Amino acid sequence: MSYTEISKCRSCGWTELEPVLSLGMPSVINFGDKKPLQAPLELVLCHKCTLLQLNHTVDPEYLFREYYYKSGVNESMRDSLGDIVKEVMKRVDLQQSDIVVDIGSNDGTLLSFYPDNLTKWGFE
Repeated sequence: MSYTEISKCRSCGWTELEPVLSLGMPSVINFGDKKPLQAPLELVLCHKCTLLQLNHTVDPEYLFREYYYKSGVNESMRDSLGDIVKEVMKRVDLQQSDIVVDIGSNDGTLLSFYPDNLTKWGFE
């Protein structure tokens, strides 16, 4: 099996997690010639720190060993991501203590366009 169920909160370690939503067993993205994998897609809530989180972890070796998409290697993609950041910065007055988040951040290219005085979080 290439996934495991968590037994405690990923943030605070609390062991009482409440099931919130189950979306069944979707296929996990498959790069290369790996055997297709299905894994549970379930959200659980920690009542101590209120983190909403995935109830299962897919083995990173399965997900990323042959992962070949990197947005930073394509000039037109870099330009598009840079334009997104410029547009955001026109609309939002970002301050030094602000955090910017990129969900699906791949190799962090979009985050690289934000000023260094911001905290940058990339989630894959």
